[in-house]
Amino acid sequence: MNFKDVLKEDNDIFLNANEFAETILYNGIERTAIFELAEQNKKGNSFDTDGYSDVQYFYVQLDKKPKIMDEIQYNFETYQVTKIVEKDNDFYKVETVINERPFHR
Repeated sequence: MNFKDVLKEDNDIFLNANEFAETILYNGIERTAIFELAEQNKKGNSFDTDGYSDVQYFYVQLDKKPKIMDEIQYNFETYQVTKIVEKDNDFYKVETVINERPFHR
């Protein structure tokens, strides 16, 4: 067994829906992922530094590199990918935004 095999086994444990992960739709395809709430009412959004948005992270295993504006559906809400934060083989941590608005609420 090589190091890549060990990482794959670790990822399989973390992405197990009976352990840490939950089911999401990534660009319409069902995946398992780990959700992390990061910050609500963060200054700035995709359009302007004066706006506000809520930021979340998802840890997800994908066959190809995520793209900005990819969509994740989770708990009946749609999140947009704004940044790839980390990459480990085919396991990605992506930053997403939701509830973008021009003013603080």
